[in-house]
Amino acid sequence: MADKDTPQEVANTFLDKLKSSPFVMIGLDDGQHSEPMTAQLDDDQPNVLFFFAGRDNRIAKGGAAMAQFVGKGHDFFACMAGTVSQMNDRTQIDKLWNNQVEAWFPGGKEDPNLTLLRFDINSAELWETDISLTGRVKMLFGGTITSSEVEQPRSRRLGRLTQIPIATAGFRTGGRDRTSYWRIIIRSR
Repeated sequence: MADKDTPQEVANTFLDKLKSSPFVMIGLDDGQHSEPMTAQLDDDQPNVLFFFAGRDNRIAKGGAAMAQFVGKGHDFFACMAGTVSQMNDRTQIDKLWNNQVEAWFPGGKEDPNLTLLRFDINSAELWETDISLTGRVKMLFGGTITSSEVEQPRSRRLGRLTQIPIATAGFRTGGRDRTSYWRIIIRSR
């Protein structure tokens, strides 16, 4: 996230990373541990992640929640706060259904334990880092990474809080403009 990156570019980077590796840790703010789940994206619904789960899943009851994301290359991180709720709309289930989901629910879309969870994101913090080749080798084989082995942060906007209107800045997917907001803090790790 260089200084020249627009909020839209930051948003697109996050969405690209999430599409490449759609796994997040998510948990309710009720003291229980988070768990790994596969996020589903719907281009028609901004600031929302969907999850297929069992009705007995610990987050199925809904409520305030936090989700964490680590990009496949361990170079992009996100922490999202929002609210989980059940959304058992058949049209939405049909839209997001895929072979991966079907593998977990042998009864298919009619499985009595199936529920579609909706995570409405209220705010997010995003971090991006770039470690040198030497630093990557040390990560593989052990060793201490020094500050000189971490490239200069791609963001000079450390700690600055930015309200970003989706329509002008972020999370435009599928070519539609968004009208809601994400609060994004851009930091280097």
